[in-house]
Amino acid sequence: MTGNLYTPIKVLLAGTGGYGQYYLRTLLEEFPEGKVEVVGVVDPFCNKTPLYHEIRDRCIKDYPTIRKFYEEVDHCDLAVISSPIHFHVPHAIYAMEHGSHVLCDKPLTADPVEVEELIKTRDKYGKKVWVGFQWSFSKAIQELKADLLSGKYGRIRQMKSICFWPRDYAYYNRNDWAGRIMSRGGRWLLDSPANNAMAHFIHNMLYLAGDRIELAAKPLEVEAKTYRAYPIENYDTIACRILAERDIEMLFYGSHVTENELGPLFEIICDDVMIKYENRETGIVALQEDVVVKRYGAPDDDHQFSKLFYAIENLFNEKNILCGPEAAGEHVSCVNMIQENMQIENFPKDIIVNLSIENRIYIRKLGHRLYNCYRHNVLPDDHKKVQ
Repeated sequence: MTGNLYTPIKVLLAGTGGYGQYYLRTLLEEFPEGKVEVVGVVDPFCNKTPLYHEIRDRCIKDYPTIRKFYEEVDHCDLAVISSPIHFHVPHAIYAMEHGSHVLCDKPLTADPVEVEELIKTRDKYGKKVWVGFQWSFSKAIQELKADLLSGKYGRIRQMKSICFWPRDYAYYNRNDWAGRIMSRGGRWLLDSPANNAMAHFIHNMLYLAGDRIELAAKPLEVEAKTYRAYPIENYDTIACRILAERDIEMLFYGSHVTENELGPLFEIICDDVMIKYENRETGIVALQEDVVVKRYGAPDDDHQFSKLFYAIENLFNEKNILCGPEAAGEHVSCVNMIQENMQIENFPKDIIVNLSIENRIYIRKLGHRLYNCYRHNVLPDDHKKVQ
């Protein structure tokens, strides 16, 4: 039996730097002995990962390309794809063509065409594909989605979310694709708050509004205001309104150039209740006339890599995928609609504050202005309203 003490589940990790190092540490340290065997890692710069010495000490072979790995290794149960965004789908497809199931980190891709190619490959080879939006694998979100699907709270009318995560110059200088619309090799990236660090929170609204447990709601129209303070190609601040199927309005506000951190927060307005998430301590609560009718806990109460545990535990059974390419693909569509329906505006230089000691910049009063927009369900009309 695959995955017991005598035959561990064989895992490939593509991408060992950045977030990939945390996948690797989880694989090496948090599964029972004999459950998992990392049979290889793929990364042309593997020697630069903080865990390189551990890779060598454990005699895990590193490969410069996924092709080289499958030329040498004849069997791999699960490929964990944590490579840069523009390699996610090519790596996932190659792994499935060579017999592996796939856990691909978020975002799935920046190109809707690749979503269809991935689904066709999955179906052709009969493989499983999970996409690593970890909130979708959490007990709190799964329980909340089940209640929404059951009609317990009536129809969803409006959803909104906000997140401020300040980033420094090093964040945009950490590789050759951060903040870019297209890679140097000509592949779509659309790297931005909406398609990278805060992708979780747009996806979460779409996912919770999906009409089956493994699906997300389809975005139909998008109005987006995007801004830029850092010297990058794409935007570092966004406020957008999404009209999803079943006439659900969604609002999202996110920035990497606020003075202070905030969130993520979200609210869902249903016929009969308001559902709020304000912090991890209080968790997600359903309120009826300000009285708590149900507590769900927080999405981050679960292990950050619950997605990895879920994929490995359910590799060989028929349990729901929870979050696969169909669900994650709606986020891809939404990000593309944002990109097509916006014009990036540069913040005026006189409201940019340079925090040299922290090697970052922020926009004066931006957090206050965007939070007011969040409270009143509006988008900023122009620069003056977000100053």
